[in-house]
Amino acid sequence: MNAMSWNCRGLGNAPAIRELRALVRNNQIDCLMLQETKVDTSVLRRILRPLGFVSIVHVPPGGTAGGLCIAWKENLDLEPLFMSKNAISCIVYHGTIKMPWLISAIYGSHRRTSKIEFWEFIGDIALRFTRPWLIIGDFNAVLHSNGRMGGRVCDPIVDMMFNLLSDLGIIEIYVAGGVFSWQNNRVNGAIYSKIDRGMANAEWWLFFLDAYLCLLPKTTSNHKPLVLRTSPREPFTRRPFRFEAMWTRDPRSFVVVRHAWLSDHHNRPPNRFLNRMKYTRKALSIWNKYQFGKIQTKIASTRNALSNFLGAHRDYDHDRSLNLCKHLDELLKREELLWFQKSRIKWVLEEDQCTKFFFVSTLVRRKLNRIERILTDNSEWVTSRGDIGAAFMDKFKAIYYEDSMPQRVDLSHLITPSISHEANQALLAVSDYSEIRSAVFA
Repeated sequence: MNAMSWNCRGLGNAPAIRELRALVRNNQIDCLMLQETKVDTSVLRRILRPLGFVSIVHVPPGGTAGGLCIAWKENLDLEPLFMSKNAISCIVYHGTIKMPWLISAIYGSHRRTSKIEFWEFIGDIALRFTRPWLIIGDFNAVLHSNGRMGGRVCDPIVDMMFNLLSDLGIIEIYVAGGVFSWQNNRVNGAIYSKIDRGMANAEWWLFFLDAYLCLLPKTTSNHKPLVLRTSPREPFTRRPFRFEAMWTRDPRSFVVVRHAWLSDHHNRPPNRFLNRMKYTRKALSIWNKYQFGKIQTKIASTRNALSNFLGAHRDYDHDRSLNLCKHLDELLKREELLWFQKSRIKWVLEEDQCTKFFFVSTLVRRKLNRIERILTDNSEWVTSRGDIGAAFMDKFKAIYYEDSMPQRVDLSHLITPSISHEANQALLAVSDYSEIRSAVFA
């Protein structure tokens, strides 16, 4: 799904309408969220219907200010849940996941009292709605000190917002194409801010691991359009081998390692070590694929088996029920250990282990470690995996190319000799037979 959020600053003029049409067509937008429409619902329908948006939910502006809208095409199935001048939330039934999820289009208030009420309302929704949830739009607030350049750095309400989002486990979606989404269009006293953003809870990230946001150039509005893409940008690539700590909870893993490690008897220790590492890595990969299995699939299978067993009125078979419960508990421990290892957090006490916390931490680390784009020597941004790899190769070839290497310079005159030339020649001379004999039999 491709969605776009944009504070258009009014659609009552031809340049803004032309820009909206170009944005929707060039980016193949399926779901559109607009802030500050500043037009009536009838006018908005006449603008959006030719673009393919058959369904529109619009909160009209109060006079000549405001206006919030969410529109979608016929390939999506959305059900409006609630709406106000600051938020419109809809249940999404279309997508790569089977369960419905919530999308909230945000237009944050400018006033401090209204901000507090609004974010308390958002927190109440998050506590009641435990399914996947996406929040996107113009928040009218800067969450971090590095989210603004020029003017006042922080908002009095920022601490409350930041603590609320942290407590709810909300993760900000990575943004490509720049940092700041808004500027005041002034030459003197220019201010740049990051107030347009997208965030989601851990349940939403579980289904959309490759989602990202892209800031597009602005023309008619002082806000940049924000495009959300949920589908992967690159085809699947083979992952490198990593030893999983959860394997150690299965006694068979020790047998696999021992057998593979003792299968090579090369005469040279370095070769023997490298061969044993290679054979062990291969043996563990095969064993994990065909015997250990995917942990999430086994958990789901065991849950179904336990549910079917109890539903068949066989709860009198206490041993069978107890074995299934123990097996499920062991699988959950392995899954917890898996996310604990992937999160790479060493300071968490083992008795405080929380799978959801480790999962969220892993997602944050992956987003920070991923190279989303690079700037080439031609001042062009490159975003695809293949182009990024080619740019790295070209850069290293340019640096280490033979013709580009500097000429060797004689620097021997900079070192003051510590011994004479005659003494140096004596040290370099090859010992004769008499000197060797006297040294050995002395």
